[in-house]
Amino acid sequence: MIDWPGKSMRLAGSAIAVAAVVAGWASRSRRIWLLLTGGAAGLAVVSASMMVLRGTAPVWLLVAVSIVFGVQNGLNVVTNQAAMYAQAPADATGTAAGLLRTFMYLGAITSASLISLSYGRAATDAGLHRLGLLLTVASVALLIATVSDRKLRLGR
Repeated sequence: MIDWPGKSMRLAGSAIAVAAVVAGWASRSRRIWLLLTGGAAGLAVVSASMMVLRGTAPVWLLVAVSIVFGVQNGLNVVTNQAAMYAQAPADATGTAAGLLRTFMYLGAITSASLISLSYGRAATDAGLHRLGLLLTVASVALLIATVSDRKLRLGR
């Protein structure tokens, strides 16, 4: 019998551990635009990889994908906060932080909805591929927006 809960924990654990290490490193950098660009690019790559994964994929490949998810998560969470602090006026930092957190919650709700719509009643390869396609389109749009943002590039 396959130990799916144990494998799931290894996958999630690898992503969480990598995200924590990357976030610690990213929090000491002042290169906001570069880190956000790297995070968006990582998200695009890992989202595209979801379109070719199958239920028969070896665990090492799933761990590798989880690690890339962890890298982009560590980069994006910390640098989105850094970008908010860099761009918000000092007297509006509290409001900006609240809005950032609100939109993070809305993103979590949206992602749960996308998962439900993609998979339906059961997790399937086709559902994973649909989800990968949706995430790839969104992450490529995010990458284009980040690369195009002159204010972030100039550090303002």
